Amino acid sequence: MKKIMILAFTALFFCAAAFSQVINNSQIIEGKHWIYDAFETLSMESKTGNFSSNTPLTVGELKLHFKEYNRQALSESGKAVYDKVNEFLFTQKNLFPGKMFELGLGLKLAPELCYKSNDQIDWTYNYYFNDNPISAQIDSGISDYFSVGADFFIGKNYRYSNDGDNLTNLPLGYNQFEFLFPRFCYGSLAAVFDGWGLGVSVGKEGLCIGNTKTGSIIYNNTFETDGYFQFNAYTDDVKYTMDIVQIQPEKFLYWHEFDVRFFKKIKFGIMEGSLVNKPLELRFLNPLMIFHSFAFWKDFTNETEDHYYNEGYCCSYLGLTFEILPVKNLRIYGLYAMNEIQLPNEQTGKWLSYPDSLGGQLGMELKIPHNNGGYWKGVFESVYCSPFLYIKQSPDWSLYRARTDNITWDTVNSWIGSPFGPDTFAVNASVSYEKTDKWEAGFEYLLLLKGENGFSLFDKDIWNTELGYKDYSKEKIWTYYPYTKYMIAEDAPSQKGMDSAISEGRNMWMSGCCEYTHRFTLNGSVNITPKFTVKGQVVYSFVLNASHIKDNFQHGVQGALSLEYRFF
Repeated sequence: MKKIMILAFTALFFCAAAFSQVINNSQIIEGKHWIYDAFETLSMESKTGNFSSNTPLTVGELKLHFKEYNRQALSESGKAVYDKVNEFLFTQKNLFPGKMFELGLGLKLAPELCYKSNDQIDWTYNYYFNDNPISAQIDSGISDYFSVGADFFIGKNYRYSNDGDNLTNLPLGYNQFEFLFPRFCYGSLAAVFDGWGLGVSVGKEGLCIGNTKTGSIIYNNTFETDGYFQFNAYTDDVKYTMDIVQIQPEKFLYWHEFDVRFFKKIKFGIMEGSLVNKPLELRFLNPLMIFHSFAFWKDFTNETEDHYYNEGYCCSYLGLTFEILPVKNLRIYGLYAMNEIQLPNEQTGKWLSYPDSLGGQLGMELKIPHNNGGYWKGVFESVYCSPFLYIKQSPDWSLYRARTDNITWDTVNSWIGSPFGPDTFAVNASVSYEKTDKWEAGFEYLLLLKGENGFSLFDKDIWNTELGYKDYSKEKIWTYYPYTKYMIAEDAPSQKGMDSAISEGRNMWMSGCCEYTHRFTLNGSVNITPKFTVKGQVVYSFVLNASHIKDNFQHGVQGALSLEYRFF
């Protein structure tokens, strides 16, 4: 570990020479980069949608979409955003000018202070949403078609970032360092032609589908993975994407997606995924094959698993998206995710205990330019996730990832979609004002209803039981899923147990003792200089039935202050 830390400090010191920008068209821009919000602003003002809401993208694809914006048709605020994007995309930063080899280096310092008054309320400014105190972006490439890059950092690990007594993002001891880095890391081979382009890339994590306020319910950038392979081909109006995501050593998600744009202002997307808890399979690499037609859910189970689960080691996944720009400065969007649904002919007998596992997300964003070079922005978004969205009969083939932190030995879990997880209903409303490259201030309200289903279902000590079926040897069986509960009750037999399993499977509202959270946030940022930014937020929350304990009322204040300096 000491050698790793020394190498990290050396790399970060070396990278203090420049703030990383564009080196070539194959370079991949990380999904949290400001340029994606800028594209959304330009799209809304010009009523010209594109595929920049699914991230990350290459510089070449961003340039292709950027050419559709007409600067002269924009407001003065829009022109300022346009000029900022234009400078970023078309001003190459290379330490070897005039050479086939490109290298861009950068360093950012972002120390933060934070405070929480009540340990019974989860951090708003948590592990996935705070910044690292020191980070360095390195991008290198050859010609215009190949590049590699990574965001190296020194940061705090999951346990100590989310600790109730945490006061800073600075690791204050050996046991507080994040062992897993870099998180954004890629290799890219891509080309852009006249009106179309294609690319092949590998990365670690950070994929995201849709630009939302509370995180995508289909695939969010907080989902941790070991790596992914992606192929995409696109024009201004059509895009095809294929992903192979390695979640864990023998847990793969195969994914393909079609996005279409109509009349420049209406977008639809359909995506199908198959998660398989087995080694890599060739049949899922066919770009146009309908995965579900393989009927692969019984390919891997034994008799006992087939009895209690009915299927195993796989999960089908479906996603739908739409975005409409009906008038200037207004965006309406929606997402739908599903990993299980019972058709009308299946809604009988024991099949009623199979839970419909689905979710929806609907939002509206209004962004009005102001005559002093700024924007008024309002967002309203609602999220619904059914009690068993992302969850299957076993955690091994559920849509989540569990990893072990190599410093603290804690288990770190993440859902594929919404950071809220399943069993959730939320409403988020916010209003803010931003003056481009100057300052920003906003207010946000969140209502969050959370049922009891979550990572706790995957606790082996509670839900993993040794069961036998007929003359077969006993095996450890996960017993949290309603269908499994039904089969156990049927074997007993217990009519009461079967009725209870059906009731749980048909329930589409929050399970158990519902936790109600009301959260109010004031946030803002000021650019002291083009390189130096101060950010802050204050949060007040009150929670009813906190920790799913009836009548347990908790409330408290949280605050965070960040100083960010970007070296040129």
